[in-house]
Amino acid sequence: MSDTPLAAQRYAVMTDSHRICDTRRLARIHPGLRRTGASFWTDDNPEAIWEMSRETAEEVRGNLGLNNPCIMRVEKARAIIAAQRDARARREPG
Repeated sequence: MSDTPLAAQRYAVMTDSHRICDTRRLARIHPGLRRTGASFWTDDNPEAIWEMSRETAEEVRGNLGLNNPCIMRVEKARAIIAAQRDARARREPG
């Protein structure tokens, strides 16, 4: 358990991929880092994850109805996205 005060804890919103048979997890990108026309989600850039308060995370999750949206601590979300990125790098040659 973390020693961080509850009000100071930061969260991320994650969801399952919307593609059929795709097992990747996706994290919501910070609005300031998203390019016009780009996806709202990242599966390989832990630094782009939107860190937010619990209230903001609940609001964002409430606007998502599909693909199992969930709220988790930002540290765990970053670890999941980094692990996916590293696993893909090991699979892809070069």
